[in-house]
Amino acid sequence: AVPAGATNASAQVADPWSLSPEDKQRYQGFFAQADQDRDGFVSGNEATQFFRMSQLPSQVLGKIWTLSDIDTDNRLDPVEFTIAVHLVMKRREGILVPP
Repeated sequence: AVPAGATNASAQVADPWSLSPEDKQRYQGFFAQADQDRDGFVSGNEATQFFRMSQLPSQVLGKIWTLSDIDTDNRLDPVEFTIAVHLVMKRREGILVPP
């Protein structure tokens, strides 16, 4: 339902957190770059080297790590890494990282 006074166009604002199939594929390519030892995970050291290129402050990257490392095993699997990259990209676009 469209609220009174709103148009369909204004009611269909894109979700800034949505992940397109193209972005997901691109982020999977980043995973292959970041997983330097090819063990199927991105370790803390590998992530530090990779995400440093984003030029985001260490505090922001730490928050992104905490949000992304869902199983808290101090490494990112491909899904967790995709979440981390997406958060980094959105932050670089000016969108604040969720609390």
